[in-house]
Amino acid sequence: MRNMQTNNTTDNESSVITDTTSPTEPLKQESSTPSLATANSQPPPDIEPDMLVIADQLGAQVRECQIASLIWMIEAGVRLRDYRDSLHVEDWSQVLRSGRLPVGARMAQMLIRIARNKVIQNSQRTHQLPDSITILNLIAGLPVPVLEQALDAGVIHRNTTLREAQAFVNERMDKTLPRIAAQPQAQLV
Repeated sequence: MRNMQTNNTTDNESSVITDTTSPTEPLKQESSTPSLATANSQPPPDIEPDMLVIADQLGAQVRECQIASLIWMIEAGVRLRDYRDSLHVEDWSQVLRSGRLPVGARMAQMLIRIARNKVIQNSQRTHQLPDSITILNLIAGLPVPVLEQALDAGVIHRNTTLREAQAFVNERMDKTLPRIAAQPQAQLV
């Protein structure tokens, strides 16, 4: 990993960032593709090209951390789901009310819902997913083929906003509801 060090300076001097990596240590290339923000926007004109390289490298490292964090949140949902499924409803309720979990009942519910979705659980897809628990909870209710197609087509992606996700889910629901409404009432029960 590349080590950076900030030198202390006086008020009249600017802060300098120096590379403390050994000259013989190769720089680890974190990502071969620029982030969406880098690819789609022009940097401010007063930023030096060397600083853009550092920003891109740091961005790739932070992105790796975000993906790792997302993987662990999904794993937390799997563990919550497994315990919930193994306990009686009253016992699960007591566990939630105990105050001993690092998440509340609503967050546990969202993580469990997210962990039930096979597409979201697929570690090969993690880099495509938004890292917002709220957005993941929303898209977790989509059928597997619909979510897979949305990820493949780039409709749902890393930078999907809550508004975009809501619009997509609502659109999918509008297409599904007429089919359900057309079915005889006996089949709905």
